[in-house]
Amino acid sequence: MALLRYLSPTLTALMCTLCVGTTTFAQSREEIVKDLNYGQALYHFYQQRYFSSITDLLVAKQIHPIKEQGNNPELLLGGLYLAYGLHGQAADIFREMTRADLPQATRDQAWFYLAKMNYMNGNLGPAEEALKTLSDELPTNFRAEQQHLLSNIYLKTHRYKDAVNILSKVSGENIWKTYAQYNLGIALLGQNQTEDGLSLLKQVGAIPFKNALAEALAVRDKANVALGFYLIKEKKAKEAVEVFQRVRLHGTLSNKALLGLGWAYSELTNYQTALIPWQVLNTRASYDPAVQEALLATPYTLEQLGQKQTALSRYNSAINGLNKELTTLKHVIDAVKQGEFVRAIRPGTLNDETGASQSYKALPDTIAAPYMMELLAQ
Repeated sequence: MALLRYLSPTLTALMCTLCVGTTTFAQSREEIVKDLNYGQALYHFYQQRYFSSITDLLVAKQIHPIKEQGNNPELLLGGLYLAYGLHGQAADIFREMTRADLPQATRDQAWFYLAKMNYMNGNLGPAEEALKTLSDELPTNFRAEQQHLLSNIYLKTHRYKDAVNILSKVSGENIWKTYAQYNLGIALLGQNQTEDGLSLLKQVGAIPFKNALAEALAVRDKANVALGFYLIKEKKAKEAVEVFQRVRLHGTLSNKALLGLGWAYSELTNYQTALIPWQVLNTRASYDPAVQEALLATPYTLEQLGQKQTALSRYNSAINGLNKELTTLKHVIDAVKQGEFVRAIRPGTLNDETGASQSYKALPDTIAAPYMMELLAQ
């Protein structure tokens, strides 16, 4: 076949394509495709026909092994298995690649993904061991995530000094450093290392909007919400107001930020201003806990302003609204138990080789959809 140049579908890029919520940290390098079977597998891969791509690779293994493409066919197959949740099959491929007489960079990538699978499955010891096995040959774009995973393992095993040490080695500005800063900041606050914890959260909360990844902005919001509530707890409501105002009005954490902003103004006895963010919350979906709290905070604040009759009316409205939400929630629980949610999402995945939920353009038609969206967003 004619030589075909393409951007190599390394496992990093594959994980970005297939896994929901995975950060875009694509690696690419130019390579020549010399094998027709491999070219066909790649064609299906780039068409997002992932099951067909797996089939092409497996058939080629049995009938006409791909010999001219180095280790990329195995990396591609392992990545596809991993994306479909077939961790056992993926692990078999990657383990074989760590034992084989292969270039160090290839072995490092295999160890990296074995570490990642162990981490995802809660096997922190094997994950840490695999991450520490990696050599300096590990491609640069993997290094930041390696350090991120190691720092998370240290946090989960309460080795905070090791986590701080790892974080200091993360160079440049990337999403993995942002994740590590946030996680470590929260952990240090929990260990009463207030100054260092606050410093890290403030760094994340001050990420510039310009050119920032969507994920970085989401972590920025999360840091500011955590920081704001901490400041309220520490009786620093004026600072909390400034922090809550940094949170995007329509992000996934906007409701919590509006709730916190109201409480910050309330702590400053500025009750009239406290009502403004809570009134916004009162117009939003009542399944959100922040909205539910605002339903009660609003009449409480009206009481402080001496508007007792209005407060009583709002309390009654809150009772009715919360009772209605309890009834809806019971229906949702029944629907999920009876499989209604599964049936609702099934038509979207039939005959869809991507197996990926990001193909949805709208929420499935089910009573449980808003609750599932909120759960997954967390």
